[in-house]
Amino acid sequence: MKNFIKLITPFFHGSDKIYARVMGITLLLLSQLITAYGYFFIQWNRRFYDALESRQADLFYRESWVFAALAISYVLSYSLARYVGQQYALRWRIWMTENALGFWLNSKKMHNIEGSDQRIQEDLMRFTTIFERFFIDCFNAVLLIILFIPLLYTQTKTLYLININLCWLLLGAVIVYTIAGMFISAKIANPLIKIEYNTQKLEAEFRYNLVHVRDGKEVTPSLFKQMLRNITQNYNQSYNRQKYFNLWQKAYDQFSFLIPFMLMASNYFAGVMTLGMLMQIKSTFSRIRNSMAYILDNYPSLTEMLAIAQRLVEFYTAADNVAATNALQANNYKAKLHAVVPDVVT
Repeated sequence: MKNFIKLITPFFHGSDKIYARVMGITLLLLSQLITAYGYFFIQWNRRFYDALESRQADLFYRESWVFAALAISYVLSYSLARYVGQQYALRWRIWMTENALGFWLNSKKMHNIEGSDQRIQEDLMRFTTIFERFFIDCFNAVLLIILFIPLLYTQTKTLYLININLCWLLLGAVIVYTIAGMFISAKIANPLIKIEYNTQKLEAEFRYNLVHVRDGKEVTPSLFKQMLRNITQNYNQSYNRQKYFNLWQKAYDQFSFLIPFMLMASNYFAGVMTLGMLMQIKSTFSRIRNSMAYILDNYPSLTEMLAIAQRLVEFYTAADNVAATNALQANNYKAKLHAVVPDVVT
């Protein structure tokens, strides 16, 4: 968390802070609009499936037009939100890059940092792009959970299973399922953070030597062969780990489909619920489950972002150390000069 704070906060307090704050709030408001469409579609779900169950053709066609209107407005709103988000990430990246270039170009010591050019060009681009999307989606997920739990209770307040309100059974099931899923996902995927970090480091080393060969440096073919062996070995570790994670993630997603139906089946077959009501509750449950499991479903992106953040923090820490060393050397020089010529240095 400290790494993220160190990377994120300067943009909101720097020279571009007005844009960072105003457009950041705008982006959050647009994301709330996207979340609101989830509510509209859930309400439409019940009316549509009830029309199918009751074979009311006029109601079916009317709800089809309602869906078309909702879908068009959703697509337009989503496209606008993504465009604003992409522009925001780009401007953030340019601001961070210009600041990084400021001390990188003015200090030869910064050039010696492993992969410093890659960290400025690629890592800043990837970090701002991934973080903007990840933060907005997480914000939407939290907002959706807060708004849709009361909605789920409203939809199920008259429904019971083993004398327990169906809402609490559904919520309990999704919470237990999500916690178990996160625990297993972390066990499987956490090693990917170190592997991704090593991937970026090895690729930077390889690119560094290629550039210097182009500039006239003599490098033996055996060195490149060893680099490629290291890169291959690291990627194989990543792919093997991702293989197990993909198996787990897909199994997790598939089995979650049955949970709401199993809990609602007795009420539906007893005639207490209509098909529309069943599908409406299922849709609400699925949105809550998807929101709670957002991090699990996007764990590979999270590990990539954590690895990039680690590299960027190392870069900025090195920059701070260089700045501190330069300041100390300047103070020592002034002190020595003042000792020799006290009237010159004040």
